[in-house]
Amino acid sequence: MHSFVGVVALSYFGASATNVESTQSCNVDFTKNGMPVCFQVCQEWCWATVIGEFKEYYLKRNTNDTPFCRKKECNVVSKAIGRDCCTPLNPSEPEKECGGGSDVGTCGGPAEYSTILSQLTAEIPSQKWVQTDGPPSEAQLQQILLSGSPVGRAGSGHIDAVVGCRPCQGGPSGCPKGSGGHEYRLIDSLVDPEKEMWLSYNIVVHPSREYNWHSSYYSSGSAETNASGTVSSNPRRPPSLPQPTIV
Repeated sequence: MHSFVGVVALSYFGASATNVESTQSCNVDFTKNGMPVCFQVCQEWCWATVIGEFKEYYLKRNTNDTPFCRKKECNVVSKAIGRDCCTPLNPSEPEKECGGGSDVGTCGGPAEYSTILSQLTAEIPSQKWVQTDGPPSEAQLQQILLSGSPVGRAGSGHIDAVVGCRPCQGGPSGCPKGSGGHEYRLIDSLVDPEKEMWLSYNIVVHPSREYNWHSSYYSSGSAETNASGTVSSNPRRPPSLPQPTIV
């Protein structure tokens, strides 16, 4: 049996915490550097949305052109399952253009964790993609972000992305301003793109008691050289046990 990444609503509120592992100033926001913030077209397309966002970020990098979210998402799904998933979309049914939930391997279906890694590699071959178990430590997360890579956060049937860091600003889900810690920008295909989410590390890792950060996805550097901008993350093989799927 396989498990899939699907659509789930998460709570982003909880106790804030300061960054006790920070060793350098982390202050980046990839949405200011070509990272689009997209809403998923279909009920189980969070995985395709994240891959499309990452692809557009690496292709455009230093621009803020209007993102082609809708087209990117269906193209990702089409390539993943080897079928045209763009033509059948029904724009008159916002958020349910695929007709609702479906099975893995169909146009409206979720994806296995292994599919996310393989499609990131296929869609963005210029980068060396890795999948690691669970969340990175806060120091590792900062290192990955400062290397220029967003981090896909997959767990509890959903995937979203950490795309920035900054010194604590004192917001309700962040950490106390002036504490010396950092908070992190999360983008989620189920949340209004106009809403900025800056969260403490503790809330990013544990947004609710039920949430389990299962796998992380990010680039460890250029696929051509894998020398410049690499990160140390102790990548591990994905578990061989049945894995949840992502919608």
